[in-house]
Amino acid sequence: MREAHPGASFDQSSLEFGCMGTEMRITVVHGVHDKHRAGQALARMEAFFREAERRFSRFRDDSELSELNRTGHLVRPSADFIEVMGRAVRWRQLTNGVFNPSVLPSLEEAGYDCDFASVSARSRRGRIGASPLDPDDCLITLTTDEEGRTRVDLEPGARVDLGGIVKGWAADRDSEHLREFAGTLVDSGGDISAHGRRPDGHPWIAGVADPDHPDELIDAIAMESGGLATSNIRKRSWDDGVGRAHHIIDPMLGAPARSGVVQATVFAHSTEAADVLAKCVVVIGPERGLQLVESFAGARALLVLEPGSPKIRQSGSPGTTGTGEILESKGWASLRPANPIPIELSV
Repeated sequence: MREAHPGASFDQSSLEFGCMGTEMRITVVHGVHDKHRAGQALARMEAFFREAERRFSRFRDDSELSELNRTGHLVRPSADFIEVMGRAVRWRQLTNGVFNPSVLPSLEEAGYDCDFASVSARSRRGRIGASPLDPDDCLITLTTDEEGRTRVDLEPGARVDLGGIVKGWAADRDSEHLREFAGTLVDSGGDISAHGRRPDGHPWIAGVADPDHPDELIDAIAMESGGLATSNIRKRSWDDGVGRAHHIIDPMLGAPARSGVVQATVFAHSTEAADVLAKCVVVIGPERGLQLVESFAGARALLVLEPGSPKIRQSGSPGTTGTGEILESKGWASLRPANPIPIELSV
């Protein structure tokens, strides 16, 4: 892989498309004579995202995930499905059940039982009831027979949503497939995977948006490798007939999280890790959330709290927004760019 640096002859090519219910953007940095090769690589990565949507969407009747939820088992799942399901189960273990892919019944009871455009366009009749999950119970089993064939089984009544992990996983996979280029930036609807540098030799710069004023930034970081993800309770929210509901479920409540965290932005070694940890912080709140993030090597977090939320740290807080106080984890400040550089995107 060639490295982009000032004075070298590099250019960049990007591809934008809609997939997985959000907007995708993939950028590669390449030699000035490699535009055609870059275009072919971008097309392959778009095809990979669309294949992931076909396998993992709960809104497609023909997806592997829908078949699993409908029948309770998959006898011959694809290699990608086995990988993502296995990683989801592992994250449930690592977070002591805070991340739990078996929250689909609670998500649907909260009102998210169809694509989000349809949810936000209709009125709700009120909350139906919660379905709390025991953090010690794993409702998903993966077994491999003597011939190396793996199957997936669900406990009776269990159903799975992989939306909390699959976009981050796919962004990481795309980035890995593009390592032949001097730099890559994969934006999977705000789940970002970065590698290398921009054509001018500077690192990629990602801004963190204010949750209530998305056109305004509250911070920015420099990225040369790793992943960045933001979860907030404003973007995908709707009127459920009682108040505002959102898509981040607290498994222990069986209902949308009410932890005092409006938004959590996490930087980690991978986009998958950042995606999972950001959701966990929104679920368990600022104190336990920052402790969780800081327990993973290299992970950093920036939180926006509801107005009036108790301040848990007397230092490391860059300020406030119109929403509430901002808290940062140990090490977050080291991610900020040393010099002013144009921002590539925001999360």
